[in-house]
Amino acid sequence: MDKNTRINEFKFWCQKVLPLVYDDSLSYYEVLCKIKDSLNKLIQNFNEIPGYIIDLIEEYLKSDNIKDIISELLSDYILNVKYPPKGITPAVGDGSTDDTATIQACIDYAYDNGGMAVYLPSGKYLTGTLTLKDEVSLFGFDRYSSRLILKGGSQNSLLSCKCDNISISRLTLNSNIGVQVNPIDTVSSSGSNHLYTDLVILNGSTLMALNSITYMQLDNIVFDNAVYTCMSVSGNNIQGNNLYFKNLNESMANQVIAASCNNSTFYFNSICTNNTGIDCSGSNNNFIGTLSNPVPYNDSGNDNNYNIYGVNYRNKVTGDYNQDVGESYSFYAKNSQNNVEETMGLSASTMDISGGQQLNLTGNVYNLNVSTDSTINVAQNETKLVKGNKKLNVTGNDTQSIGGYKEVNAQSIHHYAREDNRIDGNNVILNPTEPLTYERFSEDKVKMKDSNGEYYLASYTESSYSTHFTDSMDFDIEFLTSNTFSTNSKSSMSAQGSAFDGSNLYYVVTRTDNDNTLIKINVNGVTINSANLQLGHANGMCWIKTLNQLAVVTSDNKGVILINPSTLAITSTKLSGKTFTAIAYDEINNKIATRYGSNIYIYDTNFSQLETFVMNEPRSFKDDVGNSSYNSTARQDIGYYDGLVYNMYWKPNSIVAYDNTGSVVKVYNIKGSYNSQYTGEPESLNFVNGVCYINTNNYDDAGNYHKTNFYTFTPFQNAVTNGNPGLSYTASPFASLTVYVDATNTKNYQNGTMYSPFSTLQEAFIACEKSDIKGKFTIRIMNESPLGAVWLQGLTKSYEVNVNTTGQKAQIGSLWINMCSMLIFHNCNIGYAGALTDDLTNTVLVTNSPYVEFRNSTFNSIGFATTLEVRRTKLSLENCIWNGDNVTNNIIATNESFVTLYTPAYNNSAKCISKNNSVLYVGGRFRTNRIVSDSGFVFPTIITSDLSNTQITIGKAYNLNLANVGEDKINTKNNMVSFGIQYEDNVYPFTASFNNTNSLFYNCFYPISSKTLSGRITFDFTASTVTFNTAYETSFNTAPPKSTNSNSITLKYMYFYLV
Repeated sequence: MDKNTRINEFKFWCQKVLPLVYDDSLSYYEVLCKIKDSLNKLIQNFNEIPGYIIDLIEEYLKSDNIKDIISELLSDYILNVKYPPKGITPAVGDGSTDDTATIQACIDYAYDNGGMAVYLPSGKYLTGTLTLKDEVSLFGFDRYSSRLILKGGSQNSLLSCKCDNISISRLTLNSNIGVQVNPIDTVSSSGSNHLYTDLVILNGSTLMALNSITYMQLDNIVFDNAVYTCMSVSGNNIQGNNLYFKNLNESMANQVIAASCNNSTFYFNSICTNNTGIDCSGSNNNFIGTLSNPVPYNDSGNDNNYNIYGVNYRNKVTGDYNQDVGESYSFYAKNSQNNVEETMGLSASTMDISGGQQLNLTGNVYNLNVSTDSTINVAQNETKLVKGNKKLNVTGNDTQSIGGYKEVNAQSIHHYAREDNRIDGNNVILNPTEPLTYERFSEDKVKMKDSNGEYYLASYTESSYSTHFTDSMDFDIEFLTSNTFSTNSKSSMSAQGSAFDGSNLYYVVTRTDNDNTLIKINVNGVTINSANLQLGHANGMCWIKTLNQLAVVTSDNKGVILINPSTLAITSTKLSGKTFTAIAYDEINNKIATRYGSNIYIYDTNFSQLETFVMNEPRSFKDDVGNSSYNSTARQDIGYYDGLVYNMYWKPNSIVAYDNTGSVVKVYNIKGSYNSQYTGEPESLNFVNGVCYINTNNYDDAGNYHKTNFYTFTPFQNAVTNGNPGLSYTASPFASLTVYVDATNTKNYQNGTMYSPFSTLQEAFIACEKSDIKGKFTIRIMNESPLGAVWLQGLTKSYEVNVNTTGQKAQIGSLWINMCSMLIFHNCNIGYAGALTDDLTNTVLVTNSPYVEFRNSTFNSIGFATTLEVRRTKLSLENCIWNGDNVTNNIIATNESFVTLYTPAYNNSAKCISKNNSVLYVGGRFRTNRIVSDSGFVFPTIITSDLSNTQITIGKAYNLNLANVGEDKINTKNNMVSFGIQYEDNVYPFTASFNNTNSLFYNCFYPISSKTLSGRITFDFTASTVTFNTAYETSFNTAPPKSTNSNSITLKYMYFYLV
């Protein structure tokens, strides 16, 4: 584009003398005209210059070159992830594109160029773990418009900041915990000189995990939706200002702030309502702010100061503290949940109350420490008003004499006595509104003790209530159809929400969030149509009859997505910006219910909110929902029918019906199998014409999802009110399962998970036997609390019992095993002092069982003549120890048993006896006189020398270096030796008994070559040496026989049989 007119040089000339017409010269007038014309062109060009420049700029801006130039110019000062340096793909920031590589490349570029700032413009940046580096800063446009979101399935925190001299500001950091497989922290930091300011940090297990930090500033940060802890901090010299803690999971939370730091100060405001606010193990820290927790702080450190506004004030003073009060001194805490702590050092003081006065302690704790005697005299009435908690520590006896009656009105009362807890009276009346809770000893007995201290078992008839597990709550389901969505056994796809419109079924297959396929099938399981849509996790789905629309919730903030059931196309979005994880339609009342967490929201079909309530979930679910264990309870989709909300749970597979106050109406258990086929993981449920349609996500035998099953049932029959679900498991029937036992667990509901373990080993075995699982069970003992006597009868499945913590021993009182399939016990201490021994003749009795094994376990006699008796059983004992005085037999194997002993150890002189055609096979260390055959068989221990493949010089003594000899030396009585000698490519084997001599003559024949190797060998068992005195080879192929004396042989092997 060339708009300038070129002006040539002025070349005209002027002749001033006549004649003017005879040459090419011009007149003055003509020259003036020429000049005027040139000036006009120049003026015209000048006037067009601005437009020309504008056109050039517009043209350049429309080209791609300008982006490169801007990026290059900015790259020397600041990196914009949407306009990065050359070679780096620009970030998109649309919430669905993975921007990990771009943002990390910008961070690396900044680090490689000596440290720079990386800028994130407004947008939602889906990313994996980002690793910050030294002297690199990360900042956004503002903390609500620039958002980093961790993609699903991540293994590590959103930000890993193990570096120095960094700052992070004006961002939302979202770990997206709802779509993560493992517990994920949002920010994990260590190093020095960190600045975090103007941030929103949310949706993580621990939102900020600050480890070994030195010199850090935190300012204007919102912490929201933490699972365990909002902020965990260790290190020195940390300053926190304007920290706002918004939401923390009440059922799983540990504390709002976990502080193991020193010399640090935090100013904060918290509205979290979990049990504990601050857990501080550091020293010289200051905490100033507001808390809403029942326990404001736990302090195990030194010299920490707390000023919790309106709740608690504690100032630790290591020197003198003087406070002079002229007349009166008042101390108030207005909130009944708050805490007041006051220590007064009084010596032989007296407090006289002349009449009608009140002592008001308005805090949680009021400590009055009196160094010697103190007397409080009340002449008339005394009123003590303690609005919080009252704690009374009495080191001696506490005696109360009350002339009238005493009434205690409390929400709950817990009595604990280290010895006896006794109640005496003419009439002792227990009048609970709920059934009385008591330890159950077996299926139909409770353990009692009479006035003489003798134990007995009282029988009872079990009602519809079950303390721990029952089959009576299972309801019958009917198989409808199934649809296979993947033939790849390793597919990572899974079925999620489903719906039924009265004719056809619909369900969503999710590969990753926002990568979904909506599939439409008929009731025979034949696929009609499908569509690829972005539906998030698609956890909930239903058909809204009056709208004739499918409704899907995505588990993020996309509200409710409506879909045409004919075309499978998205028609509209309702309640955008809200997050729901379940949705259902009530065909009776024409209403819609959604759920997020335990909150239920009711809408009309115009999506106007009508009401909301919170599900008061059964304790068994509430204790376990959201735990990090794979076996923990998870909420699935909901159903809605005639005003009741039916919430489906996974682990255990159950449905609980709630009314509009959140109260439990009914509980249903979904059976783990249908016609011997694994039911699957329940996903979604819908009510159409009063029938409930359930879809499950099903596994193959390898545990991979590959199809969905649809079942029907009518939930208005055979429901159990206020029941507890049974053993919690998630795998297919042929998979293995781990079950936990903790003798200290006092929860009413116990399902064998780590968070609700069984309290007895007996119950764990019974529950496993009742389950549909046919694979191997591993039972983990969580501590060393006494487990009592264990009686195992007729177990049909395979079990392995072990401790949960290395170095501990499972404490089993006594053990009786009869007709059990396969049992393996690890790390057990069997027969502890004080164990119940009624009706027993052995610490352990094993009978009629195909295979039982003990490893690394200790057997104690606890007064029995025989510690372990084995009848008609194959038993293996490895690295086991026998203890006990006055015991005759450590082991008796009888009635055709087969017992194998590997490396046993004895702390007594008792014997091991094989009787009645039993076999006692010993491999390892033992004293030979302890292994006794009494109408049975004893197989020897084999002890190996390490002289294998050694070149032996005839006449030289060699050290035997015997392995596993243990407590006994090899002797020359009844024991045998076996060795093999290689000579001229032939190996000559020889085995013989010592026969009370330490010198043997060997004569080995090698038939292939018709050669014999012979000689004499001498053993010195005191010095543990062996000497081959002579070695002769004789060949019978020569005539006469030829004898050759050898000076050297090769010993291939040597071992001894101890009998």
